[in-house]
Amino acid sequence: MEYENLIGKTIVAVKQKKLIGHDDDGFLEMQFSDGTKATIVACYGGYTGSSEDEYPTGIFVTERYDGKLEDVTQ
Repeated sequence: MEYENLIGKTIVAVKQKKLIGHDDDGFLEMQFSDGTKATIVACYGGYTGSSEDEYPTGIFVTERYDGKLEDVTQ
C-alpha cells in the first residue's frame, strides 16, 4: 500500500500494537469502512552519521505486517 492509497478512506477502528515479547509499540493498525486494513509502522535503521540522534527514524504503511503483533490498547 502506498501513502496516497489512504486518501479518502474512512477510519472505523484503530488499535495500537506492539511486537510480542518486546516493548516496541510503534505500530498502529487502522481498519477502514471499505473492509481494508493498514498498519502504520514506525522504525529506525542503522547509524548514518547524518542523524541528529544515534539512529534515523522511518515510517511506512503496509496492508500486512509479517511480524507477530499484539494489542497495546483495548
